[in-house]
Amino acid sequence: MTATAYNKSGHELSGVKIDFSLDNAQLASITDSATTGSDGTAIVTFTARNTAGEVKITASSGSITSTKTITILDQSAPASITLSANPSSIIAGKTATITAVVKDKSGNAVPNGTSIAFSMENALYGTVTSQSTTNAGTAAVTFSSANEVGSAKIIATSGSITESISITVSPVDAASIEFDSVDQNPVAIKATGGVEYSNIKFKVQDTNGNPATDINVHFTMSGPGGIGYLDENDSNPYESDVSTQDGIEKVVLHSGYEAGVVTIKAEVDIDGDGTYDLVAATPVISIGGGVASDKWFSVAVEKRNLAGWAYNNITTNITAYLADRFGNYNILNGQSVSFESEVGMAVFSNSVSADSKGLATVQARTQVSTNYGTPCEDVVPETWETNLKSDIKTRFDIAYPGHPRNGECSVLVFTKGEEHFIDGSNGGKIDGLYNTGETYTDLFVDAFRDYDDDGLFDDGSSSTPGTTDAGQNPAEDCVDVANNNVWDGKNGQWDGDINIFRNTKFLVTGTPHIIAYIEDQTGDGNNESSFVVENGTDLNGDGDSTDTSAKIHVLVCDDNYNPPPAGSVLSVSVDNGKLIGGTTMTYPDLGPIDLKAQTGTDAEKQAEAEKQAKDNIEFTFTIVDDDPSTQKLKPSEFKIQLTWEPGGGYPTSTISKSLSGTVE
Repeated sequence: MTATAYNKSGHELSGVKIDFSLDNAQLASITDSATTGSDGTAIVTFTARNTAGEVKITASSGSITSTKTITILDQSAPASITLSANPSSIIAGKTATITAVVKDKSGNAVPNGTSIAFSMENALYGTVTSQSTTNAGTAAVTFSSANEVGSAKIIATSGSITESISITVSPVDAASIEFDSVDQNPVAIKATGGVEYSNIKFKVQDTNGNPATDINVHFTMSGPGGIGYLDENDSNPYESDVSTQDGIEKVVLHSGYEAGVVTIKAEVDIDGDGTYDLVAATPVISIGGGVASDKWFSVAVEKRNLAGWAYNNITTNITAYLADRFGNYNILNGQSVSFESEVGMAVFSNSVSADSKGLATVQARTQVSTNYGTPCEDVVPETWETNLKSDIKTRFDIAYPGHPRNGECSVLVFTKGEEHFIDGSNGGKIDGLYNTGETYTDLFVDAFRDYDDDGLFDDGSSSTPGTTDAGQNPAEDCVDVANNNVWDGKNGQWDGDINIFRNTKFLVTGTPHIIAYIEDQTGDGNNESSFVVENGTDLNGDGDSTDTSAKIHVLVCDDNYNPPPAGSVLSVSVDNGKLIGGTTMTYPDLGPIDLKAQTGTDAEKQAEAEKQAKDNIEFTFTIVDDDPSTQKLKPSEFKIQLTWEPGGGYPTSTISKSLSGTVE
């Protein structure tokens, strides 16, 4: 990012400090500031994180600002659409299947559920299903032709990519065939416990529109090889011939041991010359695994910071996302998902069923009690927490009783599924089944609530054998599958029926405090009791006093050094003098600090976690002389105000603090 500073005459200014800020630091980061060179430009680096969205960048020098918006694209955004029509030529009044294959810029299939919009260039030729979503990068819709003869153009759009295809609409011929129904879609992979077949029907009519009887219809299955077969035809499992009865012909699609998408094409040779005159096809039929895969199991929450240390019944939604090993989620409709919470929160139900999109959602609420100690489980502080408390005690002269992870609450989410394996690895067969010797990810047999977020089960004592973290407190709860009163770790074998689980973390926060101090101005190493800003000198003609200032550090946190919930507003003001930088901030949803998300050595991870926690609760403001042309001494008051938004229907409250001083 390049910013250029100009004076009122339009000439570039060198030596000007320009500050940079973002409206959403969760999406990206940018260099804090830079000074313009001889050409008047300052160059900084903008770095996107892992989430798509829009970020507004503000460059400021004193009261002068300029903004720019950058769009961060998902790596898997649609980059190409390939359309096909089956058939490419139809009789007026009939239908065709439009199939779209959507890939990202790396040539890979876009994520399941990517939306594709379809429209007609000219509505006289018929209609097309307005929208569909991808499954394994493929989506299909039905084009229904009208009585207009000619070339019908269908347009598909996904994201910024648009493609089109034309279908020839011909006059009514001697007979017609059209897709009628499919009674099971998706179809479960063989031996996974779901419905493994689907009855598919086509309708054949004569020239008068009546059901045609004893017409031979040839069926062909299209799709990745090895994923299924038609009827019981050993000689050619992908083709079948059936004669109509009362204008209806039926074929049965059976699943195999692989997932994928298929279409069934039906063709009729009217005059017996070996050429198929009538063609129709099914929409895309999915064949999916039917067993949730640990690799595709994830959990998302509506909000992570809840004022539950102060109030009960503040709610949020937790959603589990399920998919099978092939990335299909629609086969998992009705699968049971369980939720269990650490003390500090409670869930609406301990078990819900996934919907047709593989989603299972529950409502959680804050529910704390201090009769048994702290509202959440009391965990041993990490190094970064100890360092954070020590630093704040040194600079702010305040020590609160808790530490950040004492305000963390863990919700365990688990469901039956299979361990991830790599089909065909280590010389195994690529057959959709786990074979001995293939690479797999061994999971813990018993799911557990990970209170201290260390990834290990803690039994609270050192006497129980077989635990991976014996002797650690607090004692964690587990789902004892074998009912043997012992937590069972990894069993060293692939499991196709095991509890796959995730622990998702929340911050349960309390009433915030405001603490502030004035940074040493005299050089004696002590904080000041009041601030003094002497008469400034306008060095660069922009109206700012740059050679004298007072820095004020503000701490906003609860008893565990955690920030307020989303929607709370922090604002500062000074009645004489001028503040450098922003004066109002609305808090985003700041959740727990994730040590495992940091990179580098353990010491580097601890340092980064401490910095992140400090950035969430500490702010620095600078007061400068607002009128360097005069030397009149004026009393000044620096005011801090927090509008605390606990949520849950509870009223907002205002917490204030002020510091006094003088500005010359």
